[in-house]
Amino acid sequence: ALAARDLIAAVAGGRHAGEADVAARLEAAGLPVRGRTLGVLVADQADPAALATLLAALQETPDSPGIRALGAVHEGVGVVLISSASGPVNDETLARAASGLPAGLAVGAPAATVPELLASVRATMLLAARLAAGEVRRVDDRPLTRLVAELGDDHRMQEHSERMLAPLIRHDD
Repeated sequence: ALAARDLIAAVAGGRHAGEADVAARLEAAGLPVRGRTLGVLVADQADPAALATLLAALQETPDSPGIRALGAVHEGVGVVLISSASGPVNDETLARAASGLPAGLAVGAPAATVPELLASVRATMLLAARLAAGEVRRVDDRPLTRLVAELGDDHRMQEHSERMLAPLIRHDD
């Protein structure tokens, strides 16, 4: 459980030693990486009990065989990493998993590699913060959220935001 929390904190917080480190940690935690579809699910306001229910719904389902999942609560947000032998998790399984959550469930873009998985985490966390209870949304259905997440650390995006907000800030001063 401590290893899961540490891995989730490293992935969700962007504090890891690189893609090879994350791949090795995923493999060590029982989530195969090669030849699998990787994914991330994020549930805002999830507590450990809600997260346990979500994990059980993912792993104990006959209609989505070959799913392995690992999750933890990180700063009040439930984050689940998935490794699937049969492609992305289907909608029925996701709806069942989301039914016991206090807020909605954000589904990251399917990833074939660890770098793709890491790239989808931020957009998935942004989307999760905007969902109502029981709502399930895929990041792929929200291209603007994904774009903002991918450009969030770009200094040009920050400079643009500052230019756009400058008149408002001057007015408030």
